[in-house]
Amino acid sequence: MFSGRLPEAAGSSGHDSHPAWGLVLTGGYGVHGRGTDRVVTMGGTSVFESPLPEPMYSHCAVIVDEDRVFVAGGYDTRKRAYLYDRKTKYVYIDEI
Repeated sequence: MFSGRLPEAAGSSGHDSHPAWGLVLTGGYGVHGRGTDRVVTMGGTSVFESPLPEPMYSHCAVIVDEDRVFVAGGYDTRKRAYLYDRKTKYVYIDEI
């Protein structure tokens, strides 16, 4: 078990966990009253090398496998979806 501190408080983040990634928290509603593009990982061996392509909150994040994370929906971004791949970074998926 591990614990840590987030760089700033944020609610409504997308999140998932996987042995290869650890805990992944994406976006969220930040302390400044707007969405954030921050990505935080804790544990695991994989690391996001890029922030989200745009600020997102009230969205979902699903770890697909050891290399990919799917991020979709949200309050202001409800029709948009992205697939993050460790090799190709973010790929925009047509509106959902």
